[in-house]
Amino acid sequence: QPIFIKFPRPAVMSGRDGVEKFPPQPDIPFAEAMWRQLKRLDGSLTRHQVAELCEGRKPEDVRRAVHAARRTRPESVIAFIKGAMGKVVQSEQPAPRKGVGRLKGTEDPYA
Repeated sequence: QPIFIKFPRPAVMSGRDGVEKFPPQPDIPFAEAMWRQLKRLDGSLTRHQVAELCEGRKPEDVRRAVHAARRTRPESVIAFIKGAMGKVVQSEQPAPRKGVGRLKGTEDPYA
């Protein structure tokens, strides 16, 4: 037996209507984006604290620590993220080496 049912139309907006109702947001700095995510976990965090956490770190490391904090929901968010990212390792530039000088007492410049 055939069954005649009307299915509801899906809630779809045309492209132009969607852009007008929900305009695209401008890009924000990385530290600001991380602060907005962490603010949901701990409302007492300041932008300055999160900027210090992000300073000198790879964005992938910061994102990984923030996602781990969102999953576990720790009591102290800042302490958890600092522990998850570890210490900052500073790279050292080696001193340039001096070349070998000429041998004294020879006329040959290639000796």
